[in-house]
Amino acid sequence: DRLLWNGSFSLDTENRRVSGVIGIGLAHAIDCSVDLISPVSLYAPKNRRVNMARPDANFTKTDFFCEGLFASGQIKYDDNYVILPVDAVRAAYGLPDKTVSHIELKVSDDSDAGKLKIRLQESLGNEYRILDRYEQQADFFRISRIEKWTTFMILSFILLVATFNIIASLSMIIIEKRNDSELLLSIGLDRKRLDNVFVFLGFSVSGLGGVLGTVAGIALVLAQQRFGFLKLGYGFITQIYPVELQLFDIVAVISMVLVLGFLASLYAVKGLNR
Repeated sequence: DRLLWNGSFSLDTENRRVSGVIGIGLAHAIDCSVDLISPVSLYAPKNRRVNMARPDANFTKTDFFCEGLFASGQIKYDDNYVILPVDAVRAAYGLPDKTVSHIELKVSDDSDAGKLKIRLQESLGNEYRILDRYEQQADFFRISRIEKWTTFMILSFILLVATFNIIASLSMIIIEKRNDSELLLSIGLDRKRLDNVFVFLGFSVSGLGGVLGTVAGIALVLAQQRFGFLKLGYGFITQIYPVELQLFDIVAVISMVLVLGFLASLYAVKGLNR
């Protein structure tokens, strides 16, 4: 009921009168409403060779009356879909009774969709394909993953450029502390241990920045999940930009920061020693 924009959800086929419900965007495109007394014509292609002499003979015409308009908030459905009785659709396309192209199942929140999929596949056999939401839109999710890792690589490159600041700052500190370093070496401090002091200093700076940045990023994600500052607008299944906090992503970001920070510190110390 919450999706109905106008009229009622009626799919009657009584007295040879077919009723249907049209998406609000499509109804606007064909100038249709629930108040019209004239039917809407559906032309379905016939499954046979094309007749070039009579193009109209290549289609089956089915008339139906618009009983309601639905608005799901998603352009994909509102601008392209008409809901009709399945018997009328079978007749329009010349299909046998009990013929269906697919059946959609909505799993309750407390159910295990993965186990249900396995059970259905075992029961129906290999003649049927059972796909979850991710498998139905595999191309979209594959592109999303590629986009995610591409963004990660771009940000890693930016971080690599930023590590030159660590190299420059650490080099200046080493130069300023040259006298102190020579004093420590003269009283017996090992060169390797002295180098480790500066490496640890640079590593601490990058590590502290990485931890603070990660904490700020986690806070932003949690705030978006809780308050939904970023909006998507009309045409999407949700009005709030969806985000998800994943442990692997956090570990990957921190690891990249620490590795680059350590290498930058090591390069600065070894370079000045040479």
